Amino acid sequence: MADAAAAAAAAATAAQPAPGRPDLAAAKALGLLCLASLSVGFAAVGADTVAIAACDYDEACEVHQVLSATSVRALVFAALLAPIAPLLVVRAAVCDAGFREELIISFVRHLQAPRMPIRSFLREDIVRAFLAALAFTLPSIIGCTVLVVLSPAKGSWTGRIGAMLAIVGEVGSTAISCFIIFPLMALKLWRMKLDGAALADSNV
Repeated sequence: MADAAAAAAAAATAAQPAPGRPDLAAAKALGLLCLASLSVGFAAVGADTVAIAACDYDEACEVHQVLSATSVRALVFAALLAPIAPLLVVRAAVCDAGFREELIISFVRHLQAPRMPIRSFLREDIVRAFLAALAFTLPSIIGCTVLVVLSPAKGSWTGRIGAMLAIVGEVGSTAISCFIIFPLMALKLWRMKLDGAALADSNV
C-alpha cells in the first residue's frame, strides 16, 4: 500500500509541468505578438509611403499623419517586446535545472553538427523572401539618393523618377516582409516545441 502511494505521488510529481515551461510559453507568445506588431508597423510604413506620394508630399496630410503615428507606435511596441522573450528563456534556464542541462547539450550538439550547404540554405523560403525584400531596398536607396543629393525641382522628371523608385522599393520590401517573411517566422515559432533542442536548432 505504501509503495502504491509512493508511486502515485511520484507520478503526480512527474506530471506537473517544470517551473521553466510557463516562461517558455510566455516567451513564445511574446515572440508571436512581436511579429504581429512588426507586421502592423511595416504595413503602415508601406501605406504611408503611398499616401504621402498621393498627397504630393504634403506633411500636413491627415492620412499621412495617422499612418506615420501607427507605424512608429507599432515598431516601438515591437522593440520593447523583443528583449523580453530572451530574458524569459534565460529565466527558464535558471529556474529549471533539467531544461538548462538539455539546452546546453542541445547547443553543443548544434555546434558539432555539420553545417548546412549554402545551396540548401538558399532553398529556404524565408531566406529567398529576405533576399527579395533586400533587393527591393536597392531602388529605394537610389530613389532617396536622387531626391536628397540632386534636389530636383518639384514636378520634374528627375524628381518623379526618384520618387517612383523610392515608392516601389519601399512598398515592395514592406509587402514581402508583411505577407511572407513575418508569417513564415510566426509559423515556425508556433510549431516550435518548448524544449532545449528546438531552441538550439531554431534560427528565428
